[in-house]
Amino acid sequence: MAALQASSITALTRQQRAWVALYSVAAGDKPLPQILEENDVTEADLREHEESWRTMRARRQQHPSRLALAASA
Repeated sequence: MAALQASSITALTRQQRAWVALYSVAAGDKPLPQILEENDVTEADLREHEESWRTMRARRQQHPSRLALAASA
């Protein structure tokens, strides 16, 4: 299972991993150090990509039908 997670993580860019981590932080399910380790990012990475994550999140909230279209494809 760990090998699967590692290969999945490396397939994502640092920005994408930071976005995933930011969603985890927002959910509040895990401690920050665990989130950072699982996503192979730093707090600096989160700060660097937080604005673009907030923009993406706001767009998705404004256009929820896009998610439905993507899921049905």
